[in-house]
Amino acid sequence: MITRNSISSAFGLTVLLVAGIMPAQASGPAPDPKQARFEVRFMEDFSVHHVTIIERSKICVQKATHPELKNLCQMVINAQTGQVNFMVTALKDWYGITWDPYSQLTTGERNQIDQLASETASDFEVDYMEFAIRHHYRGLIMASQCIEDAYHEELKTNVCEPAVQSQAREIEQLRTWLCQWYSKCNYGPKGQGL
Repeated sequence: MITRNSISSAFGLTVLLVAGIMPAQASGPAPDPKQARFEVRFMEDFSVHHVTIIERSKICVQKATHPELKNLCQMVINAQTGQVNFMVTALKDWYGITWDPYSQLTTGERNQIDQLASETASDFEVDYMEFAIRHHYRGLIMASQCIEDAYHEELKTNVCEPAVQSQAREIEQLRTWLCQWYSKCNYGPKGQGL
């Protein structure tokens, strides 16, 4: 359950991340080429993955009818924007790669975001929550792999570990709301049922 304290804590951490107080600290790439390839691929893929939910969450803040969902969407925007900024900076600092994850969204992803924006409020909430559950589940898998395979501790502590923790909580919260508000119970990462 999301409480005022968890919202305040998440907001405080997000402010630090967005403000750049927790920048990438290592001075170069992972010494093992396999780990270096993993980190580059992970940060490129995960930053784009985050952008897809950030863009949907921006719509959610405007369109959702339940204040609790609006608050969660703002938390997603704050946390994942901070993580995207960290990864973009780390790609540049550690690997010399200039990366813009927003420019990597496909036409299909942009069309899906536009379609979501045109839905009625109740359809929007259901579609947003179902998408976010599936999205966060994929994020959990990606971030868990990062915890295991990344070289830079800063990547693990500023992106991967927080992503696992927050997305697991958010999945459970979204599943609860889908059931309470729309009688769509037991919604899992692959659709209806677990």
